[in-house]
Amino acid sequence: MENDLNNSLKIKENNSLNEKKIGKIIDKYENIYEGEIINGQANGQGTKTYKDGRIYTGIFKNNNRHGKGILIRPDGTKFIGCYKNDEQDGLGMNITKEGQKLIGLFDEGKAIKGKAIMYYNENNKYNMHFSNKYEGDFQNNKREGYGIFIMSNGDRYEGEFQKDTYNGKGIYYWANGNKFEGGFKNDKKEGRGKLIFNDGDILDCLWKDDDPLEDI
Repeated sequence: MENDLNNSLKIKENNSLNEKKIGKIIDKYENIYEGEIINGQANGQGTKTYKDGRIYTGIFKNNNRHGKGILIRPDGTKFIGCYKNDEQDGLGMNITKEGQKLIGLFDEGKAIKGKAIMYYNENNKYNMHFSNKYEGDFQNNKREGYGIFIMSNGDRYEGEFQKDTYNGKGIYYWANGNKFEGGFKNDKKEGRGKLIFNDGDILDCLWKDDDPLEDI
């Protein structure tokens, strides 16, 4: 009888320990979690406010972000998507404070493949900064596949990218009205292509390292 009573008490204690409840956890880094708690850890739906100002609302497992959630950063950017073991993992979307979106697959916090509309600064040879826009495919944080790259000086490239450079078939438009249709390799005109001038003249020939070769 006494053993049965002791076993019954142990079962009740274990059930109490594993029972889901709403509470607050402050970790050693002074981050604050508020939400569902099981076995003394963040498990289930909750919100974690980090000391650096980030706020995550979503699913937790054993104190880690694990499942769908939204992360809002102090600079106004946000991430909406899936987490695994506290890292962005799976389908997700990064949104800038201006509302520009990068949608793709993430692995261990890095965007590996998807589509994007991105604005960013890029140095030119005179060390001046210009805001450029890319809209298209990306992989492993680089432009890869088909995309449109619009430069602040009015130039535009539409075509294939490989390892972040113009590679394959494409069209380059200059702000002055000229355009080139043909092949590219490492950001340079390569292979058969037509340079069409704004006055209607056409240079149709083979190209190598951005220079025209004798037409054959």
